[in-house]
Amino acid sequence: MKYFSHKDFNLDFLVKEKKTRGMSIGIGLPVRNESATLGPILEVLKGCMVSGLIDDLIVLDSGSTDSSREIAATAGVRTILDSDTAAKYGVPLARGKGWNLWTSVLELKTDYVFWVDSDIQNFDKRFVLGLVGPVLCNSDIAFVKGFYDRPEGARVTELVVRPFINLLYPESSEFIQPLSGEFGGKRDTGIIAWHP
Repeated sequence: MKYFSHKDFNLDFLVKEKKTRGMSIGIGLPVRNESATLGPILEVLKGCMVSGLIDDLIVLDSGSTDSSREIAATAGVRTILDSDTAAKYGVPLARGKGWNLWTSVLELKTDYVFWVDSDIQNFDKRFVLGLVGPVLCNSDIAFVKGFYDRPEGARVTELVVRPFINLLYPESSEFIQPLSGEFGGKRDTGIIAWHP
């Protein structure tokens, strides 16, 4: 297990490294009623596309009843409905974040697939740099998972979630925040694979 900070990575350097290595990067955003935060997140991610760091970006919607889909459309970001993917792949709909994660693997054709939660209030490019930086700068890294400094009192993960997950999956014990929604990795490692 290796640990990095977003401060370890520079956008211009990562774009050059990505071009040198001939890699493509896609980001999927699972969404359900995230109109309060989605717009600013898409703005940052689109900026990363303009810079050349991100090649594809999709919003995967699980039946939002707010303006989330309209926000994505206004931003010019491809939006995929979970009901459409169920029909497309001929499988029963199982609505939720997990469905959207797996759908994005099928819809993004990039070498690397990353996910970002769409409810982050202070999102900026450091989230992207911290995710893609380790794989771009270390050819031996195939999977990245984000973790964050939490304010005092944010103890549910430490007191409940981590011990429970470690009990069931001891090999995951080194993940500091196992439920963090920012993660991803290399498509051809077998870590990210699904066939409907």
